[in-house]
Amino acid sequence: TGGMWIGTSESGINYYNPKTAKISHFESEKDVDGTYPDGAAWWAYTSRDGVLWISSLMGNLYRIDLLRKEIPHYASHSGAVFCFYQEPNGILWLGTNNGIVRKDTSNAFIPWSNTEKSLSSIAGIWTTFIQKDDQGNIWIGGGGRLSQWNAKKGQLTTFINNSKNNFSFSKLVTTVRQDREGNSWIGTFMGLSFLDHKTGSLSQYFVNPTDTSYLGQNFITAILSDKNGRIWIGTMAGGGLNLFNRVAGTFKNY
Repeated sequence: TGGMWIGTSESGINYYNPKTAKISHFESEKDVDGTYPDGAAWWAYTSRDGVLWISSLMGNLYRIDLLRKEIPHYASHSGAVFCFYQEPNGILWLGTNNGIVRKDTSNAFIPWSNTEKSLSSIAGIWTTFIQKDDQGNIWIGGGGRLSQWNAKKGQLTTFINNSKNNFSFSKLVTTVRQDREGNSWIGTFMGLSFLDHKTGSLSQYFVNPTDTSYLGQNFITAILSDKNGRIWIGTMAGGGLNLFNRVAGTFKNY
């Protein structure tokens, strides 16, 4: 429809209709447009069936239906939802602050760790990132760790952050991108990490080595590998767009 949903930190959610130029507000029971009792909208995702899902810090998951005044919600049973991923068969994955929950074809929400014995090691782990790579593996990022799930082999490989190891990634994972060689570039709250899949080694780089703030210029928001194989990095706090020099291990800011 071309409409736009706008989330806020304390004042509910808003819907902008470009055809009518009207803004509808959803928050308290006093709002004529509808209710959204949680106040803050943390994350949003549109599934393949066109449904818009919105998560809140209160641990609720909302399914947007424009034909209803009240926005129905589902308790995720695992806390706030921070990321989404959907399989081709329609199964929806939700990363929460208490592990991963999957919504199956019966619309039931099931903790992922309950479905496979090999997944017990990541049960209850704060999950901020879920993504599928070109080889069909699913990458899961969370608090101080990164895991790769090989569904064909039923195998989970986990890389855990070690603050004493300079070649270990740090903090929460925000994004993962594969390059042309099949290696992985990992964006975190505190820098960029490179995972060499042949050797299994991890290398860490900082956009601004002097910035030690938690949400500073080393907070990686996006990674892009262009057609020439160059790695581009998006950052927060005025860090802007950066081109990574693989030889020198440094960044050029734009």
